[in-house]
Amino acid sequence: MSREAENGPRSHADLGPLAEVDVRDASPEIASIYGDIARLSGIPLPALIWRHLATYPSALPEAWHALRPLYASGLAQEAAWRTVGTTLAGESAGPGVDDLRHAGLDTTAIRAYGRVLQSYNRSNPVNFVGVRLLLAALRESPPSPAPTAPSNRAWNPPLPIADLIPMVPLPAIPAEIRALIDDIAADPSIDRARVVPSLYRHLVPWPGLVRLLHDDLVPRIGTGELPDLVKRVSGALQHESDGLAPQIGAVPGLAAIEGVSGVLDRFSALIPEMIVIGTLLHNGLGEPQP
Repeated sequence: MSREAENGPRSHADLGPLAEVDVRDASPEIASIYGDIARLSGIPLPALIWRHLATYPSALPEAWHALRPLYASGLAQEAAWRTVGTTLAGESAGPGVDDLRHAGLDTTAIRAYGRVLQSYNRSNPVNFVGVRLLLAALRESPPSPAPTAPSNRAWNPPLPIADLIPMVPLPAIPAEIRALIDDIAADPSIDRARVVPSLYRHLVPWPGLVRLLHDDLVPRIGTGELPDLVKRVSGALQHESDGLAPQIGAVPGLAAIEGVSGVLDRFSALIPEMIVIGTLLHNGLGEPQP
């Protein structure tokens, strides 16, 4: 009898943080895909969804084989960035520059914070579109081949945002800061004992900043402001994904990997929340998006 059968199912908290393959530990094949994802999104490192998918044997190569033609053409990125810019125009939250200075951040730190927001505001919308495209391909029944995205379309990704402050390893996050981060959760169905959005891990060296974000964002969750914006962004990006879905072929290799569909569903709930938070915080900071 297994330990789980003997003692009952383990809680999510017992399972610990979501597994991921760190960029430094990636095999040559995975490292190459990480680099491709980052380059085509104009970011310095791949997001948690891809780092987690890499823990499933062959899942990330299968997923990237399906998505890469659309990414290489720029169609997915342009649709994602345009949609978020339009949907969240005029919305803002979080501390401005003066607030950050009062919290102890100097000019260098404020610029570093801005680069973190810029990077994730490029990454998250594209990640959501990619996840929804994969789910559409998984659920297509019967699966049918689809035309490849235009390979001759002239498109160059933006230069990546460089010099991000490193993410703090999960075990190194002080308990009081981890509690503040876990409290910023617009969707209560996401187990924050397992998933810590990567954006926040860059900000741990500035506890005063994390407290400012917590104190500004949590009330917006309680009033329904953030959840409403999350639904708005999710719906708008889903519309764009539906338009691109016919250009994704069948993914039988991915469909055969147990657990992948559930992973994509869970990230479908988390990513729009981080799109909204990242965009509103950057708008509140008052810097132009790259």
